[in-house]
Amino acid sequence: MDRLKARFACKLFVDLCREEFVGFLKLLKDKIIDQGVWVSITTLATVYLMGKQFAVTPGFGLFTIVGCIAAIGLFEIYAQVFSMVGDYIGDRRIAYFVTLPTKSWVIFVKQIVCMALKGMSISFAIIPLAKLLLWNEFCLTNVSWLTFLLIFIWGNLFVAAFALFFSAILESYVKMGMFWNRLIFPLWLMSGWQFSWATMHGLNPWLAYAMLLNPLTYIMEGTRAAMIGQSGYLNVWLCLGALIFFTFFFTVIAIYKIKQRLNLV
Repeated sequence: MDRLKARFACKLFVDLCREEFVGFLKLLKDKIIDQGVWVSITTLATVYLMGKQFAVTPGFGLFTIVGCIAAIGLFEIYAQVFSMVGDYIGDRRIAYFVTLPTKSWVIFVKQIVCMALKGMSISFAIIPLAKLLLWNEFCLTNVSWLTFLLIFIWGNLFVAAFALFFSAILESYVKMGMFWNRLIFPLWLMSGWQFSWATMHGLNPWLAYAMLLNPLTYIMEGTRAAMIGQSGYLNVWLCLGALIFFTFFFTVIAIYKIKQRLNLV
């Protein structure tokens, strides 16, 4: 009996993911183009304009573009959170799904996995563009691909769990702008997008230690350690461990909060 329930839960999980991706695949090309434009402009401005005017350190272009790759999943969550909040205060389709004959956490984990896969599919498509933009500066053979994939997967899973959590606590669409401007944007900027944790530690150790409370720091540092090299960045395994912890932490809280919101507890 338990085996039948497990098989049903797996089939339901796959079917719901497939349904969600049918619509997403129609938008995938445009989403890749959108992110490609942002990455291209950011990289070209960094390498050619800032490089000429401010004589930035060699390698800053690679540093920047890897940070962009790490952050793409984060920028995808705005629309996802908006959609989930709309469902909670509107049709409440999620309330129907959790009544299906399976554990309710299966439905919530499905949402996290789908959001993570969407972010990964866009981010991974940007890597060839990064190579074209930087060419010799971005040596793909120097990338620790296994380590990168681990950070890449858990980084996107964390972002998705983070999105699910905030969808549960945001009361309405009006709060969305506040959510982005007051929280996501500052967390992103202070995660080390334009500077490394070691640089911040050299300037102000207290702020550097405060950065360790920001989960996005581990995405930035871990991705750069895997793609550029470990030297100068937080230990990649520390980053992976922190991301796994934060992912489970926010997943558990998100599920509890959504159940509260839908009067399921």
